Amino acid sequence: MTLRLRLGGERTVLNPANPITLKFLHTDAAHKAVYSFLVAVAGFASLVDVYKSKPDQGAKPWAHDHYAAFDGLLCDVTLRWKPHQVVYSAVNNAIPSEVRFEQYDVEPISPNETVNLGALDHFIFGLSQMMIVTYFENHKGVLKAKYGPIVSWPAVWQFARIVRNAMSHGNQVNITDGKIGTWKGLTYSPSENGRDVVNADLFPGDLIVMLRELEDAL
Repeated sequence: MTLRLRLGGERTVLNPANPITLKFLHTDAAHKAVYSFLVAVAGFASLVDVYKSKPDQGAKPWAHDHYAAFDGLLCDVTLRWKPHQVVYSAVNNAIPSEVRFEQYDVEPISPNETVNLGALDHFIFGLSQMMIVTYFENHKGVLKAKYGPIVSWPAVWQFARIVRNAMSHGNQVNITDGKIGTWKGLTYSPSENGRDVVNADLFPGDLIVMLRELEDAL
């Protein structure tokens, strides 16, 4: 396989021969949100191909075995996504029946290491905001009807609620009701107010894994 885009850092894959399949079917409520996120990212990748290719080569479509990697800093995973099916559907004005990732465990990032997305930072935040906030708001009523008050929600939904609120408050934790949320060993409480969330604690791979767990909890 050929890596053509990476959102994250260089990290050692621990299970190269045994990835987990993570997918969203067209019957999943999160399917369209993830699909839209990926099409937008693929659009940026195409811009890179056009403007950074050699003049005598030009940009070329991604082959079946070309992939993009989305790292999860909190989950310690990398998600490999082959765009061919999704992009082919998009350019033909259709939505694919499923979106599929190969999920690999990776070595944890060093406590002193950071990943700088540079020019992509605000772009990825905007796409992440669309994906998470829209999904959360569309299902908040269903969640309340099924589980009742926030304290009774599944843990991943309690955490996602804080992430969603942060995305609407400058991408920083903004807890005003005293409630906390924990996911994958990370806890957000009022003492973390002002802490950056997306592209800091959580990278695209984390958000996609979280969406899959949110969907499963419903």
